[in-house]
Amino acid sequence: MRQISFRLWFCLMGAMLALSACDSDTEYWLPGTWTGTVGHRDASFIFSEDRTGYMRIEGGDMGSFEWYFEDERYWNAPSGTIILDFGRGDRACITGSYADRRTITGNYFSYYEDYLDGYWEEGRSLDLRRSGY
Repeated sequence: MRQISFRLWFCLMGAMLALSACDSDTEYWLPGTWTGTVGHRDASFIFSEDRTGYMRIEGGDMGSFEWYFEDERYWNAPSGTIILDFGRGDRACITGSYADRRTITGNYFSYYEDYLDGYWEEGRSLDLRRSGY
């Protein structure tokens, strides 16, 4: 009986150690170069580990930005929305986003305020793949 309880304790400790080793900062795997489409236009995004980046959408938006998750700045916001802050009050966002090591999908809004105000028709489908995968 004592040997069974020791094995159970050992398994539980191993499971707790494995769960505590998860790194929540890399949940979205964003740092890197991503290419694909926004709407029906070619697009490329560069997300740096220092939370800066650059984007270009064919025939449209382009520029340098700082990026962060909406729920990091606004306590009552849903998670999964990535804010691209261009400065001077200019912000875009990627909503309903899902990202792993190879893909980012969601909806791109050129103006974060359009998303906040519920102008859903302004959102364009975003589908990106990490360069090199």
